[in-house]
Amino acid sequence: MRRLVYILFIAMAAVSCSSEIQTYHGEAGVYFAMRENVSTVNVDTLYRESSTLPFIVTESSDSVFNLRIKILGEVSDFNRRVDVKVVEELSTCLEGVDYEPLELSYMLPSGQVYGTIPIRFYRSPSLEGQERTLVLELLENDEFTLPIKRWRNSSTEYVNVVRHAIVISDKYVRL
Repeated sequence: MRRLVYILFIAMAAVSCSSEIQTYHGEAGVYFAMRENVSTVNVDTLYRESSTLPFIVTESSDSVFNLRIKILGEVSDFNRRVDVKVVEELSTCLEGVDYEPLELSYMLPSGQVYGTIPIRFYRSPSLEGQERTLVLELLENDEFTLPIKRWRNSSTEYVNVVRHAIVISDKYVRL
């Protein structure tokens, strides 16, 4: 009897080892994946809705901020377009003064899960002692949908992952 149980166990193990791993099949989506500045085990899955770029701590007159995006779905073997827009009613940054005008679309390279939207910000004289905000929003297109609007960081915290605010400043902030 023990031998029969042993043979059945080996047969089941062999069958289970040969099964395929199920992969994602569905619509391709995109979202902002700006990581939270924390030192926890799951740091790659904790996202934030806003980022800061303080010019006061640098000597530079400009800086490129890389806004990270991530896809949901299968990795492709061709470049795909990610569309983004400035949310004018929530933004106080001045196009051409505080930041270089954005493209309507950015390319996510083939074979990649993550991509970036590079934004060049300027330390304009009018920014001195001020802070301004640039709010961006992802748009659906024929390459990507927006299946995730809110991301669950914890049981009580949800963040918007289709909009991201970047706050630039040239002032000291009291902590």
